[in-house]
Amino acid sequence: MVTGKNQDLEDDPLSAEEDVMDSEDEIVPETEKIDEGMEESNRENSKSEITVENMGQGLYNIVINEEAKKELWKPWWRSLIVKIMGRKVGYVTMKRRIENMWGRLGELDVIDLGNDYYLVKFYAQEDLDAALVDGPWKIYDHYLTVRLWEPNFNLFTTTIDKITAWIRLPGLPIELYNEKILRKIGDLIERTCKIDYNTSHLCRGKFVRLCVEIDLTKPLLGRYMVNENVYQVEYDGIHQICFTCSKADHEQKHCAIWREKMRKTMRNKLRILKLEDNNNKELQQE
Repeated sequence: MVTGKNQDLEDDPLSAEEDVMDSEDEIVPETEKIDEGMEESNRENSKSEITVENMGQGLYNIVINEEAKKELWKPWWRSLIVKIMGRKVGYVTMKRRIENMWGRLGELDVIDLGNDYYLVKFYAQEDLDAALVDGPWKIYDHYLTVRLWEPNFNLFTTTIDKITAWIRLPGLPIELYNEKILRKIGDLIERTCKIDYNTSHLCRGKFVRLCVEIDLTKPLLGRYMVNENVYQVEYDGIHQICFTCSKADHEQKHCAIWREKMRKTMRNKLRILKLEDNNNKELQQE
């Protein structure tokens, strides 16, 4: 029997090699296997870890390490955070409008974050690029502020200090429809983003149309000069931008600062009129 078995092994070299490999596996100490498993488990835990710290006085702190943060953030990198300036819109309307504007090649997820902020998650990179580049965007003639999603976004403390908007330069001579000159004018406001196609191709000569970045923390530019000739600046969607305080959530006539300035102006005018009236009376008496 033994002789026969040895003969089979000699005739089948592959079978002999498998037996040798099996015997080598069998001699691996069990403790080494356990140690390898523990090391692998430790490596996984070190990659992504979320722990809880007791800070005392009934306060607990959830600590998320960098690897875990990357895993949590990964699904949201292809997302935008948007908000309509100066108007409230319901979720259903907002979702339908955004899908019509941006859902060209892929699906969109629209999530109501609260405080009039919405998160738009894109599944097609081309749609995301178009949303960032092809603006500015309006819904019901109110500007839609657009920003890339960022970790730890706080919808209660975040303020809107910059927007992109269309401006018009009525009355500008057609010989000045030059890209270099137009960009210089746009840069007086903040930064020129792009020039309207019809303007750059001289298709429409009534007015120049530029897309510019507007810093709402600064006074808005109302006019400018070219070779000492004065020209006006008109802002599309001006009804939700206040020139007095540069806020984007009310009209100028509803601005408390503007009202106070108007009151002071009226008081000064009345004071001047009163002084003039007293002077006239004194002159008449003389």
